[in-house]
Amino acid sequence: MVAHNTSPVAVIANVAEAFWEFLDRDPNPDSRAYRIRTEQYRGDRTLIWAGDPKLVITSFPVPSLDFVRQTLGFLGTEVAYPSHPSELLCSDILHQSDLFNRLVEYAGPARKLTLIPYATTPQFVELVEALKSKAGLAVSLPETPLPHNQWLLHYLDTKAGFRSLVSGWLSNSPVQLPEGFICQTPKEAAQVAQWFTEQKRPCIIKANMGTNGYGNFIVSSDQPLSEQQIAEKISSDPFFGLDLVVVEELVVSENSISPSLECFVPPASVGSPQLTYICTQLFENFGEFCGVVVSKEQRTALWYAPLVEAGLEIARNLQLLGYVGHFDMDAVVDDAGRPYPVEINPRRTGGTHVHDFASYVFGPNYLEQVTLLSRDPVNIGPAMDFSGLLKVLDGLWYPIDNKPRGIIPTVSSPIYEGEFGCLILGDSQAEVLDLQSKMLRALSTQTER
Repeated sequence: MVAHNTSPVAVIANVAEAFWEFLDRDPNPDSRAYRIRTEQYRGDRTLIWAGDPKLVITSFPVPSLDFVRQTLGFLGTEVAYPSHPSELLCSDILHQSDLFNRLVEYAGPARKLTLIPYATTPQFVELVEALKSKAGLAVSLPETPLPHNQWLLHYLDTKAGFRSLVSGWLSNSPVQLPEGFICQTPKEAAQVAQWFTEQKRPCIIKANMGTNGYGNFIVSSDQPLSEQQIAEKISSDPFFGLDLVVVEELVVSENSISPSLECFVPPASVGSPQLTYICTQLFENFGEFCGVVVSKEQRTALWYAPLVEAGLEIARNLQLLGYVGHFDMDAVVDDAGRPYPVEINPRRTGGTHVHDFASYVFGPNYLEQVTLLSRDPVNIGPAMDFSGLLKVLDGLWYPIDNKPRGIIPTVSSPIYEGEFGCLILGDSQAEVLDLQSKMLRALSTQTER
C-alpha cells in the first residue's frame, strides 16, 4: 500500500463516474441503468483500500460494513452515501450538503484532508476545488496528477493513445504490442480486418473508449466476415460511437493467460515508480472481466520478469510526462510464454483492493503467506439480505479455523439483485480454487431449493 500523509483520509468510490459517458451510449434504458448500477456497486471494494481509519463515500449503503469492521479489523472505517445517488458521485457530494459537510467535518480542526478517488474525473476536480474555496480545506491529492497534466488520464484511457505512446517506449524491449492499426472510420477498420484474415490471422476490433469488453469483437480467420459485414457491425454498435477504431492481431493460445500489472507513480520529486502487484485475470461469458488471482506461483512464469520490466519502463516514462497515481497494464500471453500488452487503465483498478487489503493485514510480503482470488460478480440465485448470505456460506467465511483462509465479502450492495463479489484467501492457487468451487456449490444448492 502506498503511504499517504498524516491528514485524515477520505476515499471517493466514484467508479461509475469514470465510465458513465461511455456507458451512456447504450440506447436501451434498462441495460444502460444496469451497467451503471453495476459500476456503482463495485465501489464497495473501496472499504478495504488505504488501510484504516478512513471515511469512504459510496453510492449505496454497504451491507457488509460490519463484517469489514469487526471481522477484518477495519474498526475506524466509516461509510457515508447520498440519499439519491446518481452516476456522478462527486456531483452528488457537492450538491448534497450533508455529504459535503461530512467531508469538511472529517478534516478535523486542522482543516486538512487527503482525498483518494477511484479515478480523477472532471467531477472529482470540481469537488476538490469546492472543498478548497468554499470550505477552506487544505486538500492533499497523492494519487492525482497536477491540473495541467490531467489530459494524460483520458489519453492513456483510449486504445489509440495507449498504442501510440507505449509502442514507442517499448521499441527496444523484448515485450511488444500485438501488431495493430489505428483507423479513422468503420470502413478503414473493416479493410484492416480483411488484411489480417487474408493472412489467416484472427484479429480483434476495439472501440477507442471502453470498459469490461463492451465495444470489442473478434474477427475469426476460419470464418471471416466480409468487409461490408464488419463495417456494418462497427457502425451499428453504439459503443463505437464516432471515435477512432483500433484493429490488432488477436494473440491466441491454448491456456488463454491474461496477466495484469499495476504500478504506482509518485511525483518525480517524491521517488521512483513502484510495482504494486501482478495478477492473472479471470473472464467469463464474452470476455467480461470477473476477477483476478494474485499468487507467488506466478513469479516463475516465463512472462513474469519481462512484463515487470516493461511495466516499470512505462511507469518511468509516464512519470516524466507528469503522471501521478496508479495504473494497470493488461496483457495476453502466447504459447511460447511471451506477453503482449493490450491496454492501460489509468486509475485504481479491479485488483487494487486485493493488494491494499493484503498489504494492510499481512504486510508487504503477503504472498509468502496467502494466495488471493477476487471474484465479481458471483451469482447467488434468489435475492437475499446479507445475513441470509452469511448463513448460506456458513463455514466458508474468513477466517477458517483461525487461519488466513476463507471468503471475504467485497461487493455486497447487489445481493438484493442476486449477486455479490468476494475475495477468497488460501495458501495456494489450488486451495483458493477449491474454496471457490465449494462456494459455488453452496450457492447452487441454494438456487435449487
